[in-house]
Amino acid sequence: MKLSYYPLVLILLSTILFSCESVSIDSSMLDTSIKVNARINNSQTRATDNNWDPGDLIGIYMLKSGSNLTASNLLHQNEKYTTEGSGNFAPASDAVDIKFPDNGAKVDFISYYPYKNNIGSNLKYPVNLSSQDDQSAINFLFSDNAKGLSRTDNEVGLRFTPQLTKILINLTGKPGVPLKDVRLTLRGVNIKGDFSFADKKFTNVTKGNVRMKTNNKGDRSEALVIPNDNMNGVALEVISNDLSYTHKLDNLAKIPSFESGTTYQLNISFDSDDVSISVIVNPSSTINPWIEGPTEDIVLRNGTEVPSGGDENGDGSEDNPYSVSKAKSVEQERTVWVKGYIVGHYTGNTVKTFSNDIYSFDEVKETCVAIASSPNEQDGENTFPVFLKTGDMRNSLNLNDNKDILGEKVTIKGHIDKYYGTIGMNSTLDYKFGF
Repeated sequence: MKLSYYPLVLILLSTILFSCESVSIDSSMLDTSIKVNARINNSQTRATDNNWDPGDLIGIYMLKSGSNLTASNLLHQNEKYTTEGSGNFAPASDAVDIKFPDNGAKVDFISYYPYKNNIGSNLKYPVNLSSQDDQSAINFLFSDNAKGLSRTDNEVGLRFTPQLTKILINLTGKPGVPLKDVRLTLRGVNIKGDFSFADKKFTNVTKGNVRMKTNNKGDRSEALVIPNDNMNGVALEVISNDLSYTHKLDNLAKIPSFESGTTYQLNISFDSDDVSISVIVNPSSTINPWIEGPTEDIVLRNGTEVPSGGDENGDGSEDNPYSVSKAKSVEQERTVWVKGYIVGHYTGNTVKTFSNDIYSFDEVKETCVAIASSPNEQDGENTFPVFLKTGDMRNSLNLNDNKDILGEKVTIKGHIDKYYGTIGMNSTLDYKFGF
């Protein structure tokens, strides 16, 4: 029985050997993973800290070459790639290893930074610039230069371009007078929106106020904003040494808008007469690959004093609301108005747990907010806890969703009673910004 199989085995062996000899198979071409090198406009640096950091994540899409960016043309979508800091990217441990089509078809790539796992089928990236503490976490970059590549290409070279606008401010105090309690705010700028991968434009843009990130010395601040087509309603507020200066930016002769990928640098110095600030707007030439903006001179005048707690007491009416100091002396009263600055929140159940750090926690309580007579208040004992009733008040005043309102003026209507271990407003009826 065994002998009867020999001819068949010999035939098969000869067929296999003949096939191997007649066809040259390059096994390396059957399973070609992409090799990614990511640069920012020919520089291996990020604009925020001069280096790709170990663990930085980008999202990569692969689609049929020359096709429209639609879900049906995507071969890979939002694959997560990471770097050790060199600019060379590889699949993250929980991600898919992108491979070129084995039939040699050409493909295009788009990519973005920083990575998000919640990009929808509409291919729009949600941008939220309310918090400016970590610039690298919000500095949105986009790449769509890698086109017409196939498995014969050695590298997918992604070239990223910044899509936001950078504002830099250098602040110089008067000789012999140190900067104190510095706070800079850009008002009426674009802070939220969706970036469309298809047409590279922002949609659903909303305006708000941005507290600029300021160093410990108070002499340097920076912020990233979504580009503005015009400067209507945009203003800069500078607070230092209990004086506040505000300048509208809609009348600038040379800066009619905030352009994407552009840096505008403002060098600000105080005039010796204490009534104005001289501002010189210069282009940045130190951070690549941001485009240099135009130059313009500005003078801010008529600084106003920031309340320090000795404000008028008021009578509790809407036209003349109680100050915080007056409200804290009232043991119990119904249906009164109290005015103050939104200064923070409480991490526990008493005012002793007051904090004005609204970024370090995963979530800030949405049911309560702290107000005070001064926007610079640091002592929880001087704050006035306010309950936020459900609905529009909670949606608009909670610091978890509205970080840009920190430092804003607000007037609250409600009942004064014991709250958070002190006197506060434990039941609220109405509110309005300003006073």
